[in-house]
Amino acid sequence: MSELLLKKKENRYGITKSLLIVVVLVAIIVVVAGAVAFIMLTPQRPAKTEIVIGAAISLSGANVETASHQANAYRLFVKQVNEQGGIYVAEYGKKLPVRLVLYDDQSDASRSVSLFEKLITDDKVDFIVGPYSSTITFAVAPIAEKYKMVMLTPTAGSDKIYQQGWRYVFELWPLASSNPKSVVSFMKTRPDIKKVAVVNVAELLARSTAAAMKDALQKEGFEIVFEEEYPKGITDLRPMLSRIKTLNPDAVIAATFFEDNVLLVRQLREVGFNPKFLWTMVGFDQPEYIEALGKTAEGVCGWIVWHIKFEDLGYPGVREFYEAYMKEYGKRPFAEAATGYTALQILKQAIEKAGTLDNEKIRQVLLTEEFMTIIGKVKYNEQGINIYNVVYMGQIQNGKLEIVWPPELATAKIWYPKPEWAS
Repeated sequence: MSELLLKKKENRYGITKSLLIVVVLVAIIVVVAGAVAFIMLTPQRPAKTEIVIGAAISLSGANVETASHQANAYRLFVKQVNEQGGIYVAEYGKKLPVRLVLYDDQSDASRSVSLFEKLITDDKVDFIVGPYSSTITFAVAPIAEKYKMVMLTPTAGSDKIYQQGWRYVFELWPLASSNPKSVVSFMKTRPDIKKVAVVNVAELLARSTAAAMKDALQKEGFEIVFEEEYPKGITDLRPMLSRIKTLNPDAVIAATFFEDNVLLVRQLREVGFNPKFLWTMVGFDQPEYIEALGKTAEGVCGWIVWHIKFEDLGYPGVREFYEAYMKEYGKRPFAEAATGYTALQILKQAIEKAGTLDNEKIRQVLLTEEFMTIIGKVKYNEQGINIYNVVYMGQIQNGKLEIVWPPELATAKIWYPKPEWAS
């Protein structure tokens, strides 16, 4: 009897042990299956192999003369950074090469809006950088806001852009409201400048600059005897310039873009009016400007946002950028090229500081850090405005672009009054 009970206990123990093993195996299978299912059902971040930066810019149309240099600067920076192995991203523990996706907006704001949306939704770019001009940037900015993508804007200086409460738009081009400083400070040193004519092309930055100029001039007691806006794409400014000539102002302030800048200077000569002081805007500092006007450009003044002279201020990389651009494109770089290059300099630094490609974290870095670039220090306030930006005044002298104001940074003494039109 005792043997029988013992065998029954042994059998029960064996069954219990086997059952326990089965239960454990089933539990393991359930856990493993659950983990596999979780992994399969949870979206996995793909291995990151590159950083994709996108932009739409005016590679044709009315803005092409200037915008093409901004695009060239984007290309040059990407080429250089890839030669160095890419940009280090701590999140991935390695350097990632950069790929640039660049579309032609044909100088059309509505087309640019569509292309930026395509870059974000179809091309899945990691970052965007701004288009050319204030007008197009103003149209595109809501796309950056909609998708919460930071957008550095190399050539958008209209104050209006940074008064909209947009959180992802960051300025690099000096604001229109800062343009009068060097011009008016110079004019105040010349007591024979009393009457001024102010004209502008119908473009957002030019309009903002003309308004800022008029306000600053009136506050300093100058008499504005003529003011007028003319349409973009105009081919004959002589009727307007003839009316200015009859009023004989001492100074003409022209908020221009490249094509109308060349036209205005050429046709001032044609109508026979040579003001004591002539200041122009976009296009003035481009090598193509002197090529287009030849000796007619002599003595014309205009803005300077960037110059090789900036290397004397201790800004790192100025000479290297200048020489690399010259080697790559056969022309000296000017402001729009420099600010385009700077946008990617800042983006690279922000990625390295944040250690991630997350746009929200990059935005926080842009708002809190200071960046050193070829245009100098960059530090953003809450409106996305660089608090360090300065505009200088230049003049064409003997076929060269010189800084003439302020005197402490001048590469040459200003020719005043403006010399007669060269024969």
